[in-house]
Amino acid sequence: MEQSTGVILSSAALDRITPGETTYQEVLRLWDIEHHEVVIEFDGDHVRDLQADVRRRRGVPGDDSFPGRR
Repeated sequence: MEQSTGVILSSAALDRITPGETTYQEVLRLWDIEHHEVVIEFDGDHVRDLQADVRRRRGVPGDDSFPGRR
């Protein structure tokens, strides 16, 4: 099972960050957090079932109040 975490800021979000002016809290408000969970079941060499779940919210990555966090 592979898991990855991180933040990808859009070019529009990056354009809103100005060195020397933008605060840490302002940058945090730019993040849209997504939790992706994908389960793929195989029957031999073929996919038998696929389930995907995506949850989104604004906030800080690593915040334990995020739905779906374990």
